[in-house]
Amino acid sequence: MQRNTDVGHYMMDMISNTLNIDPDLMARAQKRGLAAKQLIDVVENITNIATSFQHHDEALAIEGRPLKPLHFDGLACTWYSSAASSNDFQRFR
Repeated sequence: MQRNTDVGHYMMDMISNTLNIDPDLMARAQKRGLAAKQLIDVVENITNIATSFQHHDEALAIEGRPLKPLHFDGLACTWYSSAASSNDFQRFR
């Protein structure tokens, strides 16, 4: 399981770096090849393999949790913001 989470963290770092791409470039990439959807698919695959996976950095926070009922097929997203002086992520309401 450790190797799976290591790869997951590397992938999350790469996805986080794509958040710095020019928005116009990302929009064109989405139109041509569903780039954003592919990034979300990677996140979903990682959290399917390592169900308790967690990754936090300056631009991205991912927390995989098993959901009940077990037949739920979906992805829940929450936006976070962190204070400049703190590494604690706070949830928007």
